[in-house]
Amino acid sequence: MQKRWIMALGVAVSFGSMARAGTPLTPQTLGMMNGILTYCAEVDRPDAALYRALLQSVTSGTSDRKADKAEDSSAYRKSFDEVRDVLSKMPRSSAINLCKTSIK
Repeated sequence: MQKRWIMALGVAVSFGSMARAGTPLTPQTLGMMNGILTYCAEVDRPDAALYRALLQSVTSGTSDRKADKAEDSSAYRKSFDEVRDVLSKMPRSSAINLCKTSIK
C-alpha cells in the first residue's frame, strides 16, 4: 500500500510541471490526471476551483473530439480507476496534502 501512495505522490508532483510544459497527453496520462484532479476537487473543496482550472489548462490544447476519444479508451479508464482507487484508500488528510502538492 505504501508503494502505491508514493507512486500517486510522484504523479501529483509532476502535474504542475507537465501542465506548464504543454506536454501532449496520452489517454493514460489524461485518465490519471483527471482521476487525481477530480478526486482532489471532491476532498479539498476550498481549492476545488484550482483543481478544475489546472485540469482545464492541461487539456486546453486538446480538441473536444480527441478528448472524447481518449476518455473512451481502455487505457484512460484503467488509469482513471486505478488512481481513484489508490486515493480513496488513503487517509483523508494524506490525500488532501497530496492534492495540495499538485497545485503549488
